[in-house]
Amino acid sequence: MRNILNGISKRVAILILGMVAMSLSTPALAERAVAGGVSGSVIDAVGGALTDVRVELWQASAGRPVGFPLHVTSTDAGGGWSFRAVVPGEYVVQIRLNDQLTGLPVLIDEGSLLTGLQIVAPSATAAAEACPCG
Repeated sequence: MRNILNGISKRVAILILGMVAMSLSTPALAERAVAGGVSGSVIDAVGGALTDVRVELWQASAGRPVGFPLHVTSTDAGGGWSFRAVVPGEYVVQIRLNDQLTGLPVLIDEGSLLTGLQIVAPSATAAAEACPCG
């Protein structure tokens, strides 16, 4: 019986040591980048705040969105929006309004907080040529 318990104890100790070693070697746990954030507002052509507009944060390459939205929010009563805990990298913040896309490329550095970005919503007749939204 003592041999069985010894064998189990050794296996449990090896398992625990293996789990600790794996957690220390995982980059996400060992070397976490300090997340940043970005915030701003959505306004119309005359500067009025737009409420309840869907705002998306996309990973970007060369200023153009790739993949799918990583974060999604809606503007508040003052047209404001924010994304927190954003891993450093290249992104596009974009909206779709009146079946048109518009947005801004942003670069989030480690621990940075970009504020005051303004996205001017496209009007029903405006072309969205200035958008880097692909």
